[in-house]
Amino acid sequence: MIFWVNGELREDTSAIAINDRGFLLGDGIFETFYVENGLACEVTEHLDRLYQGLNILDIACSYSKQELAEAIQSCLKRNKLEIGSLRLTVSRGIGPRGLLPPTNCQNTVLITCVAGSIKRNEFPPISLTISRIRRNETSPTSRFKTIGGYLDNVLALKEAKDAGFDDAILLNTKGHIACTSSANIFLNIEDIWYTPQKEDGILSGIYRGIAIKKLKVDKQIILERSLSLSDLEKAGKVLISNSLIGLRKVYSVNITKN
Repeated sequence: MIFWVNGELREDTSAIAINDRGFLLGDGIFETFYVENGLACEVTEHLDRLYQGLNILDIACSYSKQELAEAIQSCLKRNKLEIGSLRLTVSRGIGPRGLLPPTNCQNTVLITCVAGSIKRNEFPPISLTISRIRRNETSPTSRFKTIGGYLDNVLALKEAKDAGFDDAILLNTKGHIACTSSANIFLNIEDIWYTPQKEDGILSGIYRGIAIKKLKVDKQIILERSLSLSDLEKAGKVLISNSLIGLRKVYSVNITKN
């Protein structure tokens, strides 16, 4: 695999410094892009969200949005990737030991891509269960793809897989539905679509926004509000969404109140 790091396309693996804060502390942020026909999709939307997260973390990116957009396409071209995914990661960069971010820090910016075989909106239905892990809606990291903030998602997915399910639903600290380990969630109750509101600690997914717009164009009612397990029990249809899978059907939900 050829990857882009700090302005260069490279093939070796010695890209990350041993004192990089992203590696040591999870001090950074990332975005994942869907790739089809050799092009990354929703580039503007992903880069806008990336920069919003960087501002929250007080990380000054070394590259402009235009430079990153060009780097994304050059990486895809060199890898001859037609369909798959691309990840853009921005670490705060190299710094001294300790939690407090240094005043001046040189970013590590990395772009990698992986070939895929299934197109968006063509993934098979899945099963879900309720995770024992809660999502912290009070944390700024719940609203962006922070490197360190994804460990709960990793553990929730492992928990679900170990129990024989495909993915897990995470509730927030108030017991409201937030998301799955890597996707937003939609419930259909009596012909009305519902999805958790941003205040419940969700990542406001790029494809979540696309799905909401599409439902409105189709003249279907879609409401954003807090959702409970009782709402999940009443749902006639459940869908999940993210940029790679598009919309994906859920065929069963194990509702265990942890």
